[in-house]
Amino acid sequence: MLSIGSLLPPRSLRLEGENVEHTRVLAELRVALPPIIVHHPSMRIIDGMHRVAAARRRGETTIHAVLFTGDEREAFALAVRANTAHGLPLSYADRAAAAVEILRYFPGRSDRWVAATTGLSAATVKNIRDRTIPPGQEPGKRMGRDGRMRPVNGSAGRKHVQELVEKNPGASLRQLARAAGVSPNTVREVRRRMLQEKDTAPDAGKTAGQEDRAASGEVAAQVTEPHIPEPSIPEPHIPEPSIDGVLRRLSKDPSLRLTESGRSTIRWFFSRVLRPREWAGVIDGLPPHTAFVLAAVADRCAAEWRDLACRLRDVGGSESDRGKGSPRRRSGSWRGNGRTRAGPDFRSSPGVDGPAV
Repeated sequence: MLSIGSLLPPRSLRLEGENVEHTRVLAELRVALPPIIVHHPSMRIIDGMHRVAAARRRGETTIHAVLFTGDEREAFALAVRANTAHGLPLSYADRAAAAVEILRYFPGRSDRWVAATTGLSAATVKNIRDRTIPPGQEPGKRMGRDGRMRPVNGSAGRKHVQELVEKNPGASLRQLARAAGVSPNTVREVRRRMLQEKDTAPDAGKTAGQEDRAASGEVAAQVTEPHIPEPSIPEPHIPEPSIDGVLRRLSKDPSLRLTESGRSTIRWFFSRVLRPREWAGVIDGLPPHTAFVLAAVADRCAAEWRDLACRLRDVGGSESDRGKGSPRRRSGSWRGNGRTRAGPDFRSSPGVDGPAV
């Protein structure tokens, strides 16, 4: 707990200042609010301006806080990142103004890092960088979100790699990468392109004697028969059944249709499954700062679905072990009554009108 009187006001990220209505709503809440973030060396508020104002409005003198010990530049970046993920989000104009300051503080950071901090797109950050940083003051390398340094001008680095490979073709990828200041993947790609260019050169594959005879006209014209490839028979395409089709077929299974638990299970799946590309129209027009939050929600839902799939496979495997005959596979083709039907894994499962044999 910190004394509210000991705190310095934050460096406001909002062009319009405090939102009085948001402060009033927070003051009327009867639940514990998240702790604010305070810069320990200066005791300046990093995140939580409206929570502090709400506490003052309620007559409180102390507030829960988390102390941050980084420098002023890191504190500013943390404030921007925190205000794009929760609470009262920053407007687009606020985040664009913050991006200008972050680029001034961290010119050697990549566009994607600045974008993740401000909730803007990498293309928007690039446009802001081009407008605000004068030519010639751009650092030659930038640090990405993974902490690795990469050259701004990739073509210069690849050209340097090519020169090093020509001088020392036996050097390892890591040796060449360290010498050129690029990643091993860049060296691998340059080597691959050099080999392709060598293989597709007009005189590739000719020996010195053949070149001499060709130059003196001693090589006779050779007539080669055209190569006629054998016709290939394309494999038949078997379309995967739709999710709704799978659930409709399962709903006709007597073991599900004639029991309350079975009917409830089918209704549960019908109401919660996500059809292919069903989300396409939902994300259009989303503000970037909300996209990060919704992405985390989608990740948590995906984790729950994966856990459910594992549990269902365990149930299916234990039931299969009790039966007679060949055990069925956990994924792939399950056959019953001479037919193969699509099941919840959208590949195949036993026919709903007969047991697996």
